[in-house]
Formats: sequence, C-alpha cells, structure tokens
Amino acid sequence: MPPEVYVQVVGAGTAGITPSVMVVAGRHRFLFNCGEQSQRFITENKLRTQNVDALFFTQVDWHHLGGLSDFLMTVADNGKSEIALYGPAPLYCYVLSMQMFLYRPSFTLDVHQLDAQPARRLGFDVGEKGDEARICVRPILLLPHAHEGGDGGEEEGGGDDEVVEDLDDAGCLRKRIALAFDVGGRPELRPLLPTDGGDHYLPPVMCYAVEAPEVRGKFDVQKAKALGVPPGPLCGKLTKGESVVTPDGGVVHPSDCMGATVPGPVFLLVTCPSPAYLPRLRSNQFIRAYAANPDMACVVHITPRHVLQLPEYKAWMDSFVSQRVTHVLLDESTALDVDRTLFKASNAHSVKLNYALPAAFPLPYDIRSLPHRLDPSLSLSSALSSSSSTAPEPKARAAAATKGKGKEKAARKAHAAGSQAAVGRPEGATQAEARLLSDLFGSASSNGATKVVVGDNLMKFSLLPPAHFGLDWAQSVELSDEAGYRRVMDDLRADARLNAALGRIFPDRPQGLAAAQESEEGEAADGEARVVFLGTVASASNPVRSESCIYVDVPNYGGILLDAGGGAYQQMVRYYGHAGASERLAKLRCIWVTHKHADHCAGVVNLIRIVNQLKRQRQRSQPQPDPDRQPAATAAPLRRWECPVCGFGFRYRKSMEMHLPIHHMASVAGSSVEDELYAKATQRDPAEGDDPVDFLPSLSSPSVLVVAPFWIEPWLEDYNETVQRIEYDFVDALYLTRTWRQADGGEQLPLLARYFREALGFTEVYSAIVEHSYPTFAVVMEHERGWRLVYSGDTRPCAQMVELARGATLLIHEATFDEDMQEKAIGDRHSTVREALSVARDAQPKCTVLTHFSGRFEKTLPDVWEAQRAIATTAAPALTEEEPPLMVVLAQDFMTLRLEGDQRDVVAVMQPLQQLFAADAEASKPDTTTPH
Repeated sequence: MPPEVYVQVVGAGTAGITPSVMVVAGRHRFLFNCGEQSQRFITENKLRTQNVDALFFTQVDWHHLGGLSDFLMTVADNGKSEIALYGPAPLYCYVLSMQMFLYRPSFTLDVHQLDAQPARRLGFDVGEKGDEARICVRPILLLPHAHEGGDGGEEEGGGDDEVVEDLDDAGCLRKRIALAFDVGGRPELRPLLPTDGGDHYLPPVMCYAVEAPEVRGKFDVQKAKALGVPPGPLCGKLTKGESVVTPDGGVVHPSDCMGATVPGPVFLLVTCPSPAYLPRLRSNQFIRAYAANPDMACVVHITPRHVLQLPEYKAWMDSFVSQRVTHVLLDESTALDVDRTLFKASNAHSVKLNYALPAAFPLPYDIRSLPHRLDPSLSLSSALSSSSSTAPEPKARAAAATKGKGKEKAARKAHAAGSQAAVGRPEGATQAEARLLSDLFGSASSNGATKVVVGDNLMKFSLLPPAHFGLDWAQSVELSDEAGYRRVMDDLRADARLNAALGRIFPDRPQGLAAAQESEEGEAADGEARVVFLGTVASASNPVRSESCIYVDVPNYGGILLDAGGGAYQQMVRYYGHAGASERLAKLRCIWVTHKHADHCAGVVNLIRIVNQLKRQRQRSQPQPDPDRQPAATAAPLRRWECPVCGFGFRYRKSMEMHLPIHHMASVAGSSVEDELYAKATQRDPAEGDDPVDFLPSLSSPSVLVVAPFWIEPWLEDYNETVQRIEYDFVDALYLTRTWRQADGGEQLPLLARYFREALGFTEVYSAIVEHSYPTFAVVMEHERGWRLVYSGDTRPCAQMVELARGATLLIHEATFDEDMQEKAIGDRHSTVREALSVARDAQPKCTVLTHFSGRFEKTLPDVWEAQRAIATTAAPALTEEEPPLMVVLAQDFMTLRLEGDQRDVVAVMQPLQQLFAADAEASKPDTTTPH
C-alpha cells in the first residue's frame, strides 16, 4: 500500500514568512521554498526537518531561499549527511555566495540547477516496509514572455516523459559545488539575466507538478479463492504485485484477482509573479496536460493579487477539467491576516514577561492586535481575561489542555470516516475569505465553477489514502487558539510566589494587572531613544528566541540595526506589525554588522531588499526634494576586497567546506590585529584615492548604509551581480577603529561623520576589534542628547571591551554560556555570564544587558545573582538582594529599554522572572516515575 501523502502549508505569506509548502509521503518530506524563519516555524511545529530529502525553489532570490543557511546548518548539526537542492537559475550562484556562512565538512550538498530542456520527471522512492512507492516531481520552467529564445510553447519542454534517477545520466545540465580556487582567487559568476527593458528584474521561475504514488486495485478474495489461492501468505504476495503458485500447481498473477492500478492524485505548485509570465503559463504543454488530467487534486498558486485578477488568469484556472480539484491561494497579497500569530511558544513567553513589567516587555503586535483583528469590538485585556473571576484549579487546567490537544485527533478520525471537511476554518476567517474571493472573482466561494480557498499556515490537503482526501484545517485552527494565552494568564494570576515578589517590588501594583498594553508603539513623545531587542539567541533560532538583532529607534531621526541575523525583518513585523515595520524600515539609516557569522548577518540582504522597495515607493508617492537643498551624494563604484591579512579566497567543495587561512587570528585580538589589518589595508593602489570613504550616503536614495567587516562586501556584491539587484552603500568597519583614526590625525572620516550626525544625531561613532574566531567590530555610539551605547558583538572578555564600555549609559555584552561550559566558551571564543559581568564590573556602565544566550537557556535564565557573588571582590560593594552592585538585565526578545530612563525596575524583576522560568522548565520535564 502507498504511504499517506499530503501537502501542508508552511509559510502563507503571513508574519513576513515566504509562501512555502511541504509534501509529506510517509517518512519522507520535500520542502518547496525556504524563506527566513521557515526553519524556526518548522521546528516548533514538529514537521521533522531531518526527514526532508530535497528542497525545491520556485524562484532564486533571498525572499525564497533566505532561510536555507539556517535550515542546512540545523539538519547537518542534527546528524543528516546529505540533501539535494533543485531550482532555476541562478541557483549555483546563490549557493556559492552562501558558502561564506557554512562550515560543515561532513555534509554533502547536491545542487541541481534546472535550466536545461527538456523538462524531466524526478523520481523519489517513498515506500516503507518493502512496499514499492514512488513520488514523481516534474519541474516546469517559465520564462517571461519578453525573454530571448522561443515563444514559450512547445520548445519549453520536450516530449520525453521518462522518470530519471540521476540527472547526470539523463544528460541534463548539472554542476556540483565542487570548485577550487587559489587563495586570492574569485569565482567568475554569470551576470544577471536580461530584464524587461526597465530596472525590474524578471528572473526564470519554476512550477512543479507532484504525482502521488499509484494506488493498486483492491484484492478480490473470492476470485483468489476460486483460483485455488488459500488465505494467508500467498494472498499477501498477490497484493504486493507478485505472482504465486497455488498448492495444486497453478500459477496465479496479481491481475487475475486484483482491480486495475489507479494513477495517484496530482498536486501542482504554480508561480506567476508577473503578467509577463502568463503567456508561457497558459501555453506550456505540460501545464496544459495537467489541466486536462482528471486526477488533478490541488493547485497551489503563489501568485500576487494583481495577476490573479487578470481575466486571462481566471480563464486559465477554469480550464482544469478535474471535478475535485481545489485551488489554494498562497501569497502575501492574498493572506487573510498578514500579522497573524505564528510562534506560540514565543508569544506565551512574552505574555509572562509582560505580566511582570509591561513597560519593558511590551507584547509584540501579532498578539497585541489578535482579538481586534478578528473582532474590532474586543480588547486584549478582555480577551486574555478568564471568563470566571477566579483562576481554575490546576487539575481543571490540565483537563482543559488535554481536551484541546484532542481536537486534532478527533478531526483525523472524522477524516478517516470519509468526511472531506472534518475541520473547517474559524467563522471570522471564513468571512474574511469570502470577502477576498468576492473581490477577486465576484463570488464568495469560487472562480466560476472552480473551487478556490485561501491557504493558511499548517493547512493540509490530503492526497492519499482516498478516505482522507481533501482539506484539513485542524492544525491551522490550533495555531490561533487564544485559549492557550488565557491559560498562561490564569497560571500567572494563580502564582502566589510570583505575585508576592512583584508586590514587594511594586507596592502600588494593582491586583490582576492587565497583561496587555493597548497603546500602539509609536515614537516617544519625549524624544527618548529606545533599544528594542529583536533577537537574543546564539547560533540558531529556537521557539522562544530569534537570532541576534538590536534596533535602536532614535525619534525625529530614524533607526540603526546592530547586527541582523536571519529573521530580523520578520521580528520587526512581529513587534511593530507590517505597517509599523514598514514605517521604521523606510527610515532605517544604517545596518551595523559586527562579524560574518550567519546568526549576525544572514538577515542583511532581506533588509536591504525591503528598504529599497519601501524607499522607492515613498519616492513615487511623495514630491521629489529640491536637489539644491540636499547634500551632494556621489556613490563611489563598489570595489572588490581582498582580506588585508590573508588575501581573500575561498575553496568551495561539494561538502560545503570553506577554507580561509585565518587561524592565526584566533589567538590574538585588539590593537595588534588592528595594526596588522591597518598596515595591510593601506597597501592599496594610489589610484583608488586617499580617502577610503569617498562618498556621502544619501537619505533620499533607495539605498541603505551597511557598516561591516570587509568580507561582507564580496558576498553582497556577488548577490547583487548574480542573483538580484540591491542598493546599498558599504563602509568597511576597519575605517572606524581608533587605529585608523589615529593615523588620520585623530579625526573621524569627515563624510561618514557628517552622515551619522545628520541621519541619527550621533556626535561620534567608532569601533574596536574584539576577541572572537573572526575579527569582530564592537561599536560605540554617542548621541547629541548625551547617552552612550556600547555593543560587543561576539567576544571573549577583553581589555578592549572594558575600555570601550567605561562609563557607558548602556553596555550590551554577549553571555553565551554558563560557567559549567567554560571550556567551550574559550574554544568557541565566547563569554560566559560570569566573564561578561567581570567586564561590567571593571567598566562600570550605568546598566549592562547580557544577550546572545545559547539554546540551553530557551526556557530558563542564567543565575545572575550567583555570578555576581562569584566576581565580587573585597573592594566591591557588599552584595545584597535589595541593592546589587551591578545593574544587570538579561535580554529577552522584544524587550524595550529607554536609553535615558531608569532601568531599576527591569533589573528588579529579573530575579522573580528567573525563578518563574526555572519552575516552568522543571514542570515541563517528562515524568519518569513508574506509574502504580
């Protein structure tokens, strides 16, 4: 028998996550598109990344592949040894540019760029327990109608319908990422494909048809008995397709007593990002054949709204002859709720933090606005209030939780009974869907006679077995269940220890403090800058914490991002909402990247891309500024960098291994490295000019300033030249170090200093190299209002950080590990909590925030009190629970601090929160006691 096969929506265009789906066939999984934060969502919802055999991409750019590096490193670290990638051009170029992030010598990456013709089906064995079953995937390449060569008709795909096992044997174009370059060499990557005549890039896109395994006919027991086949093993062989010999010597073939084999249902994933692709979509011979296939079950459209509304597209949708086909719309422009809640664990964590201190821990927008988005008459305070005046007893809460977990099982039983719509959408979502479909097609449920639904995260469409065929919304409904947040609030109100501790800290705290801040997060009326911690984890996102990213919001100016790990944009959307995030990103003045590790820079390209879009939209909608009143902007041509110490060079191998001779940097840091880098960097061609920053970034242009180590620029430049056009101004962080400034007469680079002053009100911005496995550029920012912010990036405790942080308003220092992992901290060039506090003790900033916690602190917080006791000296003030010697805060995702505010309240709640999360972690441990 074939395995269970279904299509499940991963990303629906909500919360900034790229539309993507997963095809599940028994133990095997195939992922289509992998945008930023996809890995985090997949992991939290237990969709089994380790079982993914291949990833397919409809288009190659950061929007569709931005989460690939996170995904690959996660599955490699969890023991997977190989995975295959399929997609259109320029997939090879994208993978090559991504190598900067990846060092997994034992992991094999098998890359197939599907830009050759004819199109061929790819076969994947998905059978279990000896059963033969195969899923076939047919890639269908679409080029924009204006592209050179062919008319998009018959030439676009050949007539060969062979299923290929190995693309090399089939003669298709195949390149493996197995190129080797000498130190200092650079790969020659192909230029961008032709455009449509303007500045709009029209790349090749790929549609995919997935054919489920064949379904063998039913076994006819009576026919077998009549042919002399006794009940037992012989019948089993016949059902598996084997001929048998009966006890009387006769030969019985499966066709003698089994019904005809039935082709499996077909799923079609279609992308049509622009009207320019529509002629090819309608004329492609394979797509026409699938439209005429009576076994077509589901068509997913990753197609924007303005294309869906075209009469030609509607007519093409109506051309499918299958009576049971369902069309699913899956795009940001058709999402019913772009700000919907996706990360339940993170939001439950935020509710707990907000309960303790709303001013420092505001709820993210996706939960703050949840009731209002579904029903404008609701407020969050009322929505999170229990219907009864008293909290339910623990047993009652446990029973309620068990009942909630049983919903999906009940839904599956209903499916097994043959109900096609076992679990429907919530009423509010159904009404919103009806309005959208009516707007698109003039009908609340269809496009003419065609059934259309709007996809949502975790929605399923079952293909096999036939009894389960159809839509299943069970997991999608569970994702937005507000009852979970009410249970969190009930538990908090019932926690006597927590409320007593908070009552001692805040004597005027009202009983049953509302967990929500109803006001929107706008600019501070008093003009105070705010520091928003968007990501606080080390290495890779987990359900509670995202990768490193800090947003400094400077009222009346704009903002600056300090590091931008994967998912930085999605975290901004969660915190501010789509509209609020767009408003702030349109005024983003700088992205400062401390070093080249993926958890600090993997979100940069996506941010540049979105900032470019937002600024262009504003330019089109607003009057153009008077050029005579604007500072002159003369962007210097981008230059390729060689590493000043070792000569920039990579070795690309199929195993994703990257070789860069920087081992000599791991044992030294600080001024010695700065001096060496400076000496090498100054040995440049005099024709390049004396001023290393010979342009003034413009506030009115679509570009954004990126300050980062030199090896970030080749990555951005390769992406810009070979994958997708992005606009940015790059400045090497080396030029902001004190070594460079001293050689330049002690002055800042005049053009850059002028930009920071005009764009953000900074009187000074400078850097120093601190101790990490790669040179890391810590940053100091001093503002005209008098505050001074210092951010370490990743580092060992070092004298440079003490010097930078001395007397700072706010020191943000990494604290990756606890003390029991001291050796790992030294080996990985990170700090422990105690070591980070020793830097704070020596530098004496007004307040210290520890961040960049390892995954082991997902549900707990490190014990800062114990760490402070350990570093206390006889000369230090006495440590008391009422007045600790250091003002220390443990960063949480979405924590917000006023730079000119008093941080004593947030410092005070750290210990109650630490105890709360420790108790939660203990309670969540599995029960290992033997039942009686």
